[in-house]
Amino acid sequence: MTLSSFLSKLLLGRQLDWSEEGVRIVGENFCVQPIDLLIFLQNSLKKKDVLYKSAKESFYQFSRKMEMHASSKDVFMKYMLALIDHLGFGKIKILELKEKNVKLQLSKNNFASAYKKNFGRQKGTVDCILAGILAGFFSVYFGVDVECEENFCIAQGKSACSFSVHP
Repeated sequence: MTLSSFLSKLLLGRQLDWSEEGVRIVGENFCVQPIDLLIFLQNSLKKKDVLYKSAKESFYQFSRKMEMHASSKDVFMKYMLALIDHLGFGKIKILELKEKNVKLQLSKNNFASAYKKNFGRQKGTVDCILAGILAGFFSVYFGVDVECEENFCIAQGKSACSFSVHP
């Protein structure tokens, strides 16, 4: 088993600590848990915007810390998208990036796939936590507050999830 270059660089730079005391990335505590915990939590909440807003704010703060460790905006983008992938959400791809707008696609979305498996095909999108994470990150990347909307989702029976980021 090999580590990704992203994780290797974090380890070599002493920015990743995985010990008996827990997981820390750039000094921030992370909690590794089964994806079903998040799925059942989200499904039980009536107000999904709580998860979106919480994810956006926490990832905004975390992204500000990560930005200080990147040598350029390109490196910052690469590392943050790799981190999102390593958090278990899936492989994210930027389809379009211009000014303060981004169109993204997420394939192999573990969260949406597991949501569909547990609760069946959904009428709406389900990735409010990931949308909040993307909004928080891109708010730091662009230097202005942005929002993220999920356009369609694997949980709806689509082959991928689609997101739009905009001011």
